[in-house]
Amino acid sequence: KSQRTGTLRRWAGRLGMDFAISGLRLANRQLDIAAEGLIGSTMSSTGFVTFLDLSSTTCAVSAPLTVKPGALKARVAPEPREINWENVHISKTTLLRREQFVNLI
Repeated sequence: KSQRTGTLRRWAGRLGMDFAISGLRLANRQLDIAAEGLIGSTMSSTGFVTFLDLSSTTCAVSAPLTVKPGALKARVAPEPREINWENVHISKTTLLRREQFVNLI
Protein backbone atom coordinates (compact mmCIF):
# COMPACT_ATOMS: atom_id res chain seq x y z
CA LYS A 1 0.00 0.00 0.00
CA SER A 2 2.82 2.46 0.85
CA GLN A 3 4.45 1.79 -2.54
CA ARG A 4 1.15 2.61 -4.26
CA THR A 5 0.83 5.80 -2.18
CA GLY A 6 4.39 6.80 -3.07
CA THR A 7 3.68 6.23 -6.76
CA LEU A 8 0.49 8.30 -6.59
CA ARG A 9 2.32 11.15 -4.86
CA ARG A 10 5.07 11.08 -7.48
CA TRP A 11 2.54 11.26 -10.32
CA ALA A 12 0.59 14.00 -8.54
CA GLY A 13 3.83 15.97 -8.11
CA ARG A 14 4.60 15.64 -11.78
CA LEU A 15 1.14 16.85 -12.70
CA GLY A 16 1.48 19.95 -10.51
CA MET A 17 -1.02 18.73 -7.94
CA ASP A 18 1.27 19.72 -5.07
CA PHE A 19 1.03 23.32 -6.28
CA ALA A 20 -2.77 23.10 -6.51
CA ILE A 21 -3.07 21.49 -3.09
CA SER A 22 -0.86 24.11 -1.46
CA GLY A 23 -3.02 26.79 -3.12
CA LEU A 24 -6.14 25.20 -1.65
CA ARG A 25 -4.51 25.05 1.79
CA LEU A 26 -3.60 28.74 1.54
CA ALA A 27 -7.16 29.62 0.51
CA ASN A 28 -8.50 27.57 3.42
CA ARG A 29 -6.26 29.43 5.90
CA GLN A 30 -7.35 32.78 4.45
CA LEU A 31 -11.00 31.79 4.78
CA ASP A 32 -10.42 30.74 8.38
CA ILE A 33 -8.82 34.11 9.15
CA ALA A 34 -11.67 35.99 7.47
CA ALA A 35 -14.32 33.93 9.27
CA GLU A 36 -12.59 34.45 12.60
CA GLY A 37 -12.61 38.20 11.96
CA LEU A 38 -16.33 38.18 11.23
CA ILE A 39 -17.53 35.63 13.76
CA GLY A 40 -14.91 36.07 16.45
CA SER A 41 -12.40 33.61 17.71
CA THR A 42 -13.62 30.09 18.32
CA MET A 43 -10.51 29.21 20.27
CA SER A 44 -10.53 29.75 23.97
CA SER A 45 -8.01 31.12 26.39
CA THR A 46 -9.79 29.09 29.06
CA GLY A 47 -9.00 25.49 29.86
CA PHE A 48 -10.37 23.00 32.35
CA VAL A 49 -8.47 20.12 33.93
CA THR A 50 -10.06 17.47 36.11
CA PHE A 51 -8.10 16.00 39.01
CA LEU A 52 -9.07 12.90 40.92
CA ASP A 53 -7.90 14.00 44.36
CA LEU A 54 -7.67 17.19 46.39
CA SER A 55 -3.89 17.11 46.83
CA SER A 56 -3.30 17.11 43.05
CA THR A 57 -5.74 20.00 42.67
CA THR A 58 -4.04 22.02 45.40
CA CYS A 59 -0.59 21.36 43.96
CA ALA A 60 -1.65 22.37 40.43
CA VAL A 61 -3.36 25.58 41.53
CA SER A 62 -0.42 26.74 43.63
CA ALA A 63 2.41 25.69 41.26
CA PRO A 64 4.23 28.36 39.23
CA LEU A 65 3.21 27.70 35.62
CA THR A 66 5.74 29.93 33.85
CA VAL A 67 8.72 32.10 34.69
CA LYS A 68 6.66 35.17 33.76
CA PRO A 69 4.49 36.17 36.70
CA GLY A 70 0.85 36.62 35.77
CA ALA A 71 1.19 35.07 32.30
CA LEU A 72 -1.02 32.12 33.22
CA LYS A 73 -3.62 32.02 35.94
CA ALA A 74 -4.72 28.84 37.64
CA ARG A 75 -7.62 28.53 40.02
CA VAL A 76 -10.18 26.00 41.07
CA ALA A 77 -12.96 25.93 38.48
CA PRO A 78 -16.57 26.59 39.39
CA GLU A 79 -19.17 23.88 39.16
CA PRO A 80 -20.02 22.99 35.52
CA ARG A 81 -23.61 24.18 35.95
CA GLU A 82 -22.30 27.63 37.00
CA ILE A 83 -20.34 28.12 33.77
CA ASN A 84 -21.92 29.95 30.85
CA TRP A 85 -20.58 27.57 28.18
CA GLU A 86 -21.63 29.82 25.30
CA ASN A 87 -19.22 32.52 26.52
CA VAL A 88 -16.28 30.33 27.55
CA HIS A 89 -14.34 31.13 24.34
CA ILE A 90 -14.43 34.90 24.92
CA SER A 91 -11.07 36.29 26.03
CA LYS A 92 -10.54 37.83 29.45
CA THR A 93 -9.67 41.18 27.82
CA THR A 94 -13.00 41.26 25.98
CA LEU A 95 -14.88 40.35 29.14
CA LEU A 96 -13.13 43.13 31.08
CA ARG A 97 -13.98 45.65 28.35
CA ARG A 98 -17.62 44.59 28.40
CA GLU A 99 -17.71 44.84 32.19
CA GLN A 100 -16.19 48.33 32.13
CA PHE A 101 -18.66 49.44 29.45
CA VAL A 102 -21.64 48.17 31.45
CA ASN A 103 -20.32 49.79 34.64
CA LEU A 104 -19.89 53.07 32.75
CA ILE A 105 -23.56 53.09 31.73
